[in-house]
Amino acid sequence: MSKNRILRKFIATIFSSLLFSGFMALGSSTMGNPGLNYLFFSAIFFVYAGVIIFVYGNIVSNLLEWVFDRFFRPSKLASVCYILFHGIFGSLIGLIDLNLSIAIMGFIAALLYGFIDFWINLRQTQGRTLKPITLLLVMFLIPSIVLGFFSDTIDPFTEEEALDFVVTLPEYDGFPNKAGRWELTIHGFHVVRETIVKKKDDGTYHITLKETGTRGEEKTNWEVTYRVERGASWLEKGEPSIRPHYSKEGAGLYRVQ
Repeated sequence: MSKNRILRKFIATIFSSLLFSGFMALGSSTMGNPGLNYLFFSAIFFVYAGVIIFVYGNIVSNLLEWVFDRFFRPSKLASVCYILFHGIFGSLIGLIDLNLSIAIMGFIAALLYGFIDFWINLRQTQGRTLKPITLLLVMFLIPSIVLGFFSDTIDPFTEEEALDFVVTLPEYDGFPNKAGRWELTIHGFHVVRETIVKKKDDGTYHITLKETGTRGEEKTNWEVTYRVERGASWLEKGEPSIRPHYSKEGAGLYRVQ
């Protein structure tokens, strides 16, 4: 195998994996800072896609190239078929497993590989520079820049959206559905339920649900805090499964079954 072919296959593997991982990451960048998450998920997809393309993709591509060089004359139709066959073979794993999503992803990744491989081969044959391929790197980085710097303008993560991750849970229907407090009386206890919202510099929200019950010298306190990002929430403090209980005999905490 010539050095030009090895270089071509290697570059095609890198850039097709990069573009495919960026494409996949666009649908997974909804939490926290979308720009940083785009890069994070891209790195994950790049590793998995890169390994598959490097092994399976290169074997298939070299076999296809051998077949087309040996049995087909160079033409526009042959070039189109060469690229399309990459996509077809890329979708085989999903088709065999009867998984349409994997088949489509495999088709896209392999089609990218086939197109980049063909383009590089054309440039090498004509003795032209490969520098324009760096534009593909720019294409990969553009979503990160846009999502990172303009995320609040494009799709702001609001306090109301953050609250939906917590106060809409059935166990918290007795709390205000926005920042504020409710006061009520239960068996002589003055009960105060508060929803406290604090926005952090990184765009996340800390939502605290706090309940106090007072009757004379008797008093009970309960509190939980959640950290909410775009698309997910985590318990930061407290025990959601333990809740205040009020009766004529007194107040206490009980574990929710």
